[in-house]
Amino acid sequence: MRPRITFRSAAAPLALGLALVASCCESEPTGVPVRTVMYELQYWKNSIEPNLRNSDEIDAMTEAGREILALSEVPSFAGYAAAQGLASRREQHDAYLADLRRAASVFVEASEGGDLDAMHSAFGTLNGTCIACHKRFNPAY
Repeated sequence: MRPRITFRSAAAPLALGLALVASCCESEPTGVPVRTVMYELQYWKNSIEPNLRNSDEIDAMTEAGREILALSEVPSFAGYAAAQGLASRREQHDAYLADLRRAASVFVEASEGGDLDAMHSAFGTLNGTCIACHKRFNPAY
């Protein structure tokens, strides 16, 4: 019988591997490579989706939501718009970032309260924000 791989058992090794791969990328003026932040955001976001209806994984999903919220505060996001010549669209970029922070915050609150339905809704908003921003700005990370 194969061992069951859970979210908790796979999270740390995968996050470390992604961070190591991304660490070779060029740094932004703010010191943290946008590529590193994006890889980590993607990892945590993807780790939530398959567990959204699994009440046994609420603690792990809460932690993932906190990670996304923390990553949304990394100054590289502000530096990204300037570095990519997006100054004329900076307001839109900042609005997407604010939406990401809001959705991550709502997700964390819902997960701390154990409300799976609210978590599902907040995750949908969070994911939609990621998709909208990537369609608009097509980040070259």
